[in-house]
Amino acid sequence: MKISIKFFLALPGLTASFYSCSVYIPNGANTPMFSRKGEAQINASVGSGINIQGAYAVTDHFGIMANGYYTNSTEDSGSNDTRKGSGQLFEGGIGYYNKSGAGLAFETYAGAGFGSVSIDRATSAPLAATKFEASAVKFFIQPTIGYSGKNFEIGLTPRLTMLNYQKPATTYSKADLAVYKFVDIDQTNWMFFEPMLTIRGGGERLKGQIQAGHSFKINKEELGYSSGIFNVGIIYKFGGSK
Repeated sequence: MKISIKFFLALPGLTASFYSCSVYIPNGANTPMFSRKGEAQINASVGSGINIQGAYAVTDHFGIMANGYYTNSTEDSGSNDTRKGSGQLFEGGIGYYNKSGAGLAFETYAGAGFGSVSIDRATSAPLAATKFEASAVKFFIQPTIGYSGKNFEIGLTPRLTMLNYQKPATTYSKADLAVYKFVDIDQTNWMFFEPMLTIRGGGERLKGQIQAGHSFKINKEELGYSSGIFNVGIIYKFGGSK
């Protein structure tokens, strides 16, 4: 158990070097898998950034969600070459859900959000500090099918994401933009297919959660992004009238 706890606490640091040169890092999927009207859930997870998510079942078949995401990382490439990256995302969605008496759960949510990314590079050379910044609008559709029981839940979520970058500003040279794959990112609608597996276990209300997946870029154009998705956290469900 001690080894597992240390591993989970170290996850943000282990993954940081992969993210400091990325203009897109996929956030975790919010998969409430509700049963009835009035249920609500909140969850928090770390790994591929920090995810804070909430959802509420407005009726017996329709729900709403809100998600927040933040990442901040530093990579030292040696020779006094340091890169710092940060990003944030806020999004909301609405969707349909259904759960059978045997625990089979299905839901599909669609939503949109906005965010921003900033990447700084500093070296020991004079006048060598460079910066890249951009804002972005995100749209997503995420169906989930799985099983939801009292003490265990599992769900497969094949999310489809579209990103549109806006107002990129940079002091990077054209050569550096090409190396890091940041060239004309506002000229393309970026599409990603992002299947994720979510597993939860614990009590009826409070459960631990592990979520893992991969982001597949659909566009042929090159983009500096992170493809791995891995988060560990907790989820708490409450409310709901039987």
